[in-house]
Amino acid sequence: MPEFLVIGAAKSGTTSVDRYLAEHPAIFMSPVKEPGFFAFEGDKMQFSGPRDAWMLETVRTTWPRYLELFEAAQSYHHVGETSPVYLYDEDAPSRIKTRLPQVKLIALLRNPVDRALSQFRFMIQCEREPKSNLMDALLDEDRRVEAGWEWGWHYRRLGFYGQQMERYYALFDADQIHVELYDDLIANAEAVMQRIFHFLDVDISFQPNVQQLHNATRLDTSRRFSRFLNRTGLRAAARAVTTRRFRRWAHDRPFMRAESDVFAAMDAETRRFLRGHFRTDIQHLEDLIGRDLDRWLTPDNKRA
Repeated sequence: MPEFLVIGAAKSGTTSVDRYLAEHPAIFMSPVKEPGFFAFEGDKMQFSGPRDAWMLETVRTTWPRYLELFEAAQSYHHVGETSPVYLYDEDAPSRIKTRLPQVKLIALLRNPVDRALSQFRFMIQCEREPKSNLMDALLDEDRRVEAGWEWGWHYRRLGFYGQQMERYYALFDADQIHVELYDDLIANAEAVMQRIFHFLDVDISFQPNVQQLHNATRLDTSRRFSRFLNRTGLRAAARAVTTRRFRRWAHDRPFMRAESDVFAAMDAETRRFLRGHFRTDIQHLEDLIGRDLDRWLTPDNKRA
């Protein structure tokens, strides 16, 4: 069974940390990222948003199927998995406490305004987002939630880390929880990973390859060609006959552009709208984790 979980937040560097952890010789990471068992245990997975069925590819809803992910972990000292939905889902903390009371929990948190924009861009990249700008999607969020669209569409709701982290601090000892910030990961990934390795009690001298930020939101430079691949089924066919390593390599070739180069900065009105929603929660989070997060509330902070 896993001894530690990377619980989120979404679009906050969890894929990169998952890959860096997997490089450590003492650590076994689930070969499937985002199995989401503790959020979806017993769930029939009936979502109604555009192309929401993709979640069926990774999610494990039964305990035996979840444990199958760790069958090859016997020779490793430390076992873990990454599911960002655990931070957001209200039932996940209690389910984790029941199954894994001594588990260690790793949270990566990003400015929630930037996180919302990155998630919105990601959904456009996947050609799932029907709106052309984030504000329209935010104004449509309540309807989407009520209609049963999966959690990735909850751009605003996903950013209330104070509420979400409070659920974990209420159930687990503080020394079972380790929090890192996305900005620190970008600025000095080596130092962040060293702290995480120390938290997990593994060799901190090991240096993973942190030169690449994995799963950064990107868009094909040719959107028409991308739509052609999706609509003809060629993209799905290619996935069936290629390895995950090849797809990761192809994803990072020059014909893809990083998220910061694809869209103009979020407009000031949208930023003010989101900061107003998050302000009280950010201040609560500061108290919970003992970090100064004033820069998340600064109008000039436009890092996305």
